[in-house]
Amino acid sequence: MIAGLGALVLALAYVFKRFASHASASELDFLLAPTAALVRAVTGHEFVAESGAGYVSREAHLIIAPACSGANFAIVAFASLGIGFLGRFSSLRARFAWLFAAAALAYFATLFANAARISLALGAERNHVFSPWLSGAAVHRAVGVGIYLGALLALHGAVTLMLGRQRFGANLPLICYVLLTLVTPVLGGAYLGPKFISHAAVVLGATTVTGGVLWLLRGRVPRRVERGSDDPRVRRRVALARRGGERSLPRQGNAALVPGPVT
Repeated sequence: MIAGLGALVLALAYVFKRFASHASASELDFLLAPTAALVRAVTGHEFVAESGAGYVSREAHLIIAPACSGANFAIVAFASLGIGFLGRFSSLRARFAWLFAAAALAYFATLFANAARISLALGAERNHVFSPWLSGAAVHRAVGVGIYLGALLALHGAVTLMLGRQRFGANLPLICYVLLTLVTPVLGGAYLGPKFISHAAVVLGATTVTGGVLWLLRGRVPRRVERGSDDPRVRRRVALARRGGERSLPRQGNAALVPGPVT
């Protein structure tokens, strides 16, 4: 059943990807309008809706167009959340409820991440933070990759804590991000020109560094016994310790079991 629901998540992600790739500004207004409102709240620049274009700020010389809707991030967030946490729910009803919750979380995370991306990129470009090393397009690309990766991992970390999982797994969100931003365009016949190659280099570099850092940190963070541990033996031992009971541990003589780090 989990495999079937996972296939459903991928099918929904594919359908929305196809829709977003051809959608007009009015069709993506559910993403563009709140994003423009958030960017206006952060930067103070006014945005006006223009038919067929999106939301335009003439003072900032910026258009929040369909290509800037954050639809790809929404797809990655939904797919990785939907698939990554399905196993935490035992009943079919709970799993379907989680898919709806994952869609809602992905939507709101997209709005805030996209608004942060546009605001920071605009500020960095206006203040010449990366000049003369990067062009305006390169600044937007680098800031976008950094913000989206950070938001995706933060979202997964928050859900991990909320659902009581013991370990945070970054592999799935990183893989989903690479698949959607690089592999899917190639399979769709994207032109492998200099712009795509530079974009691929930024994405692969950022995901590789992020994955490496998280892998190193994971090896240094001690594992602790948690109420939500997935290991039934650990749960039984924790319950026994909390009731004040004692039991000899295997090959440990008469050592009493007490709560503490599991090494």
